[in-house]
Amino acid sequence: MAPSICSVLFVVVLFVIFFATTKLQPPKPKPKPPKPVDHAWLVQLYPPAYCLVESCKNKTRATTQRFSVHGLWPVDVKGNTLLPDPSAPAADKKDIIANPSLANEMDIYWPNMDGGFVDYDNFVLWAHEWKKHGSADSTNNKDAMIYFRKVIALMKLLGANLTASLENHNMYPGNSYDKGLYVSAMVSGNGVQDSIALRCKPVNNIFHLVEVRACVNTLSTSFIACLPKERKDNCGTGLIMYY
Repeated sequence: MAPSICSVLFVVVLFVIFFATTKLQPPKPKPKPPKPVDHAWLVQLYPPAYCLVESCKNKTRATTQRFSVHGLWPVDVKGNTLLPDPSAPAADKKDIIANPSLANEMDIYWPNMDGGFVDYDNFVLWAHEWKKHGSADSTNNKDAMIYFRKVIALMKLLGANLTASLENHNMYPGNSYDKGLYVSAMVSGNGVQDSIALRCKPVNNIFHLVEVRACVNTLSTSFIACLPKERKDNCGTGLIMYY
């Protein structure tokens, strides 16, 4: 039986509507290229204060009165942290175990405040920092091990030891100091003006020094001055507790 005129017209109309709607759909936008790395932040935390305001599972490490690494965060020219590279290979615990000397240094400089006491439990933190921050600089960090070695090398630089810089200026835990004293003590350690930014959290209306960010160059081999935006702190206007 030959199709009726109405059936043919109906099919034609459907074809026209489909063709028109598909033509009207805008093309999918091309993915934006990653922003280039301008410099990075070497982020260190102070365990006693950090564990005062956060839930730390490892109570032994929480009493360590020595600054430790949080991570190395690549940022763009405006001082914004960069997005991670989803295609970057994950960190492999076997690579750490195969490098016991590096693993030992990472355990010392880069403990996981939320970890337990299982061997290499710190790896959870290291792998997280690589995935979230280290992979964002795929140009200089080809893999996790390069990133890990870079962090430890930075911590060995003169001036990276914030605890020693404060002690050299007669600043000790259990006391409160003006923010200017903290900054001048830490800057005198690395020799670069405006290279330090403080991060605090209030406890019972008292600001506690929890974190310190130091600006480093693109290759993460030396300290540099931070942008004015990066140097802004959240520590209030009064004294800051060195817990």
